[in-house]
Amino acid sequence: MEKKINNVYGYLDYRILLNEDFIIRSTSNKNYSLRSYARDLGLSAGFLSEILRGKKDLSIQNAGNIFIRLGFNANELKYAENLVQMKTAKEEDEREAAKDFITKFYNGTKYQERNDMDLIIKSPWHMLMFAIARKLNNKAANFQLLAKLGLSEEDANEILQEFVASEYLDEKDGKILVREIDSQVKNHQRILDFSKEYFEVLCDFVHANGGVEVPTRVAHSLALGISNENFEMINEAHVHYIKTLNRIAHQSQNADQYILVSNLFVQVKN
Repeated sequence: MEKKINNVYGYLDYRILLNEDFIIRSTSNKNYSLRSYARDLGLSAGFLSEILRGKKDLSIQNAGNIFIRLGFNANELKYAENLVQMKTAKEEDEREAAKDFITKFYNGTKYQERNDMDLIIKSPWHMLMFAIARKLNNKAANFQLLAKLGLSEEDANEILQEFVASEYLDEKDGKILVREIDSQVKNHQRILDFSKEYFEVLCDFVHANGGVEVPTRVAHSLALGISNENFEMINEAHVHYIKTLNRIAHQSQNADQYILVSNLFVQVKN
């Protein structure tokens, strides 16, 4: 198997590592199923599914064979095996030894400010138009969906022209075409205000359409108490959740409905 994970040392949970490896492979090949992945790893599909859902654990022996198949080098293999040992070792001293090893080599992604994607988060409507265009390139249908959310056609045209002028989007023959650009935004100065505005748009829409109604309109909010040493694992799981939503959406051939998510992850230290 061709190696897909660029930074093995950016993971603190071997299940998330496996999940994201599968996400990468299945996103680039829509015919690549969990059964295909299990076959390539030398596991049954049922066993792999239970591992990824946290129902069962890998053994150290199985882990070595699997990570070799994923193309890991000797150092990466040792790191990944320690991820498994940290979860599965029966003796506390073995789990602590694995944790110490992982701590020495862990190299999680560090967020950096960047200002080149500011137009996407100029307003909630900019984000919505851009996001919808990635799945629905028909201009009339895009504008119709935005109108349902409360944006006028005049304002939609103005936003579209901003995107075209800044080379984010192209408009041709009644279609809105997304240019091949990295749409990840990490501008610390703008993201908080944008999140607040985006959440207000979603709340106004839900309120105007009868309020929260399971399962089509649901609001989730959590306040969790965790230790500092577990924060990175929580953050990693949170990022993986977003990637999983993207993978599922990417596999949808013909979108006939949209899920709007406002997701703010905040760490408050004592």
